[in-house]
Amino acid sequence: MMKSIRFALAAFLFAALALPTWADSTLPRPDPSIAEFARGVKFTVNGYQGGEEVQTNFPVLVRLSTAISGFKYSDFYADGSDLSLVDIGFVDAETNGIPYEIDTWNPSGESLVWVNLPRMTNGTEFAMWYRSSKTGKELNSDNVWADYTGVWHLNESGSAGTTIKDSSTNALVGTARGLASSVSSGRVGGSWRIANVYDRVDASIMIDLSADPAKNAKVDNLGDTFCMSFWEQKKDKETKWCVTGLNRRADGSTAGWGAQVHDDNTQLRVYGNGGKNTHATTGKMSGFNTANQWNKIDIIWYNENGTGKMIVYRNGANKVGGGNLNPATPVNQPSGQPLVMGNFTSSSSDRAWSGELDEVRLIKGVPSAARVQADYDTVNIAAFLTAGSVVEVAVVERPVANLQIVDTGASHVQFGNAISSLGSSNATECAFNVKVWKTAESEPAGYTALATGLTVGALTGRVKGLTPETAYSYKIKVTNDESVDSDEVTGSFTTSGVGVGGTGGDMTRVGDDWIHYFRVGFDEQGAITNDYVFTPPSYANRVRALVVAGGGPGGYYAGGGGGAGGYYYNAALGVTPGTGYSVHVGAGGVAATSATAYGSNGGNSSIKGGSIDIEMIGGGAGGNGKLNNQTATLAGRNGGSGGGTAWANNATGSGTADQGHDGGDVPAGQYQENLGAGGGGAAAVGGTIEFSDKEMTKGSGVGGNGRSCDITGESLHYAGGGSGGAKAVITGTGTGTAGAGGDGGGGKGGQYDKTEGSQYATAGEDGFGGGGGGGSSYNEQSYQGGNGGNGIVIIRYAAQGDGTDVAAPAISLESLDRDEQTGVTTVGYRVSWAGAGCDDADVAIVWGFRKDELSNTNAIASSMIGRGTGTFTLPDQTKTVYVRALATNAGGLSSES
Repeated sequence: MMKSIRFALAAFLFAALALPTWADSTLPRPDPSIAEFARGVKFTVNGYQGGEEVQTNFPVLVRLSTAISGFKYSDFYADGSDLSLVDIGFVDAETNGIPYEIDTWNPSGESLVWVNLPRMTNGTEFAMWYRSSKTGKELNSDNVWADYTGVWHLNESGSAGTTIKDSSTNALVGTARGLASSVSSGRVGGSWRIANVYDRVDASIMIDLSADPAKNAKVDNLGDTFCMSFWEQKKDKETKWCVTGLNRRADGSTAGWGAQVHDDNTQLRVYGNGGKNTHATTGKMSGFNTANQWNKIDIIWYNENGTGKMIVYRNGANKVGGGNLNPATPVNQPSGQPLVMGNFTSSSSDRAWSGELDEVRLIKGVPSAARVQADYDTVNIAAFLTAGSVVEVAVVERPVANLQIVDTGASHVQFGNAISSLGSSNATECAFNVKVWKTAESEPAGYTALATGLTVGALTGRVKGLTPETAYSYKIKVTNDESVDSDEVTGSFTTSGVGVGGTGGDMTRVGDDWIHYFRVGFDEQGAITNDYVFTPPSYANRVRALVVAGGGPGGYYAGGGGGAGGYYYNAALGVTPGTGYSVHVGAGGVAATSATAYGSNGGNSSIKGGSIDIEMIGGGAGGNGKLNNQTATLAGRNGGSGGGTAWANNATGSGTADQGHDGGDVPAGQYQENLGAGGGGAAAVGGTIEFSDKEMTKGSGVGGNGRSCDITGESLHYAGGGSGGAKAVITGTGTGTAGAGGDGGGGKGGQYDKTEGSQYATAGEDGFGGGGGGGSSYNEQSYQGGNGGNGIVIIRYAAQGDGTDVAAPAISLESLDRDEQTGVTTVGYRVSWAGAGCDDADVAIVWGFRKDELSNTNAIASSMIGRGTGTFTLPDQTKTVYVRALATNAGGLSSES
């Protein structure tokens, strides 16, 4: 009964079919018009134990190594670093191309390839061909795993955060979490270790389906009849009550399906419709969970007349067949819930299994016992396939060139890289051919030769006169003098447009420049947004950059002024075009609400990425005064600039070297009643308070002045310190007066005026990184200081303008290398824009031994656009040399870098 049910539910069609064979000397070859291969080898299935049952669409594991007679990795054109370039193909006995997937490519050892045999039984033969005049992938682009819902080879290297690929057509991509980490030598290629047990710490790979209804539906479509299989190897920890393989449940109690190691670590529980009490126990399996031993587990759920049942296999052998689930309802697909290998959550009663997982798969339907056995054997038995000797076929060898886009601009595209082979031994040179057309228009019929007479080595070519801000398509190839083509490379690009800038922040065009502003903002929920990415455009390799951190808040109760945020300015910061740089903008510090607590320092601002690591420190909070004439205990805080002190004998805050200065002080030994407080530091030290008598405060310390910068086009001060707050005892005409905030957004301290009454401290100005003013006090009434001002990051560079803004060429000097022995100096440069109405420009190098006297000119290129290099020789190698690159177009307009 069980056997008939299994076959009735199978998702595969099995039939006894006669399969053709051939001898090595008559290996069927692909159609030469599709792919002309020079090497072939026959494989024969010898380890299939399924008798006359023929498997359809069966993925068999092919092992490639020098153990195959005549096989050499050097016969392949590609080295395997890019699997899409490996020139390989497979055909069945009738010369039909069959799907394959390269699992692992190892030119120094064994490579592994999955090949989908259309029909397989013992004696089935098929051929692999390689060293092709065209890429073998053109034989068959079908997916090996088209019949599967999900296939995870787990070959990726990494740890938490790594993306885990699904090789099926459903793209059920996973993400490694917690303590999960890759292992280089798994059962088939690499594997992943779920490296924790029993302590409820997250260690898993999760396939989240909640955000993609289409992917969720693919898994739901498994219904109540499907198979989950995986290879597992227990490692060094005790394993008990731990989920293993692939599971679909939110946690240990939500309805779903999965498997769990239980009791004495050799017992497997299979869940079909819920948590711990709705399972079927397979019984104790000898060696199921033996340490450091790989086992393949296949679990099949199915519905028999409304009763949920399951079958479990270990290493291809049926351990439990037809067992009822408990309760015996069909398996449930908890729609929206994830697929998880390992633990579900760090707090659930499920524990992460300690061991390695490999080759995890999901498939709809019930595979036969013969298929389960074959699926195990193709991995476990090296002799499942036997290989014949490599057959060599004489073909016209193709040239091999690594072709790609080197550079694009507003009106050009530059191709290049290298020719590694001319093809056959009779070939002596190659031509570099290209066609470029607007994507919106029809592809031209013929190629254009950009360069001829090329031999092995570097090659380059440019297509000029393109329209800015336009999408283009291209095809490129090289052709040798025997009229044999290399692989054709196709692709697309979009010209930059002569007025296009980089990306990131709020962009503004000022004259011929782009300015990017990065400020502290807020999202729709009111949360701070202050992390951004700046990407310079293709033509900019130096920018002006201003970085100002958030200012510190003023102190409480006649408190010290807040220190300004750290300040940085660079008029020629080197950047890499097209590279994203992280930008963080520091928020202003928040003022304290009592005399016994500090306010928070301002936040840091930064630009980071590549070789750039700029970080400015937030301003220090001002010190607090103390109620009831008691000695102050909270001094000014350190920061980019220091916060001012609030009381005599208390330390003032210190600034950070090259970023800001110390806060202002209250002189020691002075009468400590009715005093103002020191101002916050900035580019100048914060002001120290002054006295007129011992009854009243004449004035608190002023904030230090910030620094002037014209990066926005006008001269503005940034990072000014906040002034100290005032204290007054009102006994008649008494007035407590705060000092002024420093230029650059510094806040003014609170004060008391007999006519005006209490005036509260003001915050540092937003976007200037100024310190907040200190809080005020009179007659023991206390007020808090002002918050620090938010920082800012500003980046500016010359735009590669349009015909109106920038009619002259645009050139950038990218590299300079001098041979100390010969004086030969190599200059790398880039002409990204030839000028309005011009297709190219002439390039010259101007140099000299004084910055203000560059009197030597060497013409190094003509009709130039794109990237290039040139050389000149220095007569004196002992001196410092100053160099400029000069581009001049046909209209006589020039620009330099």
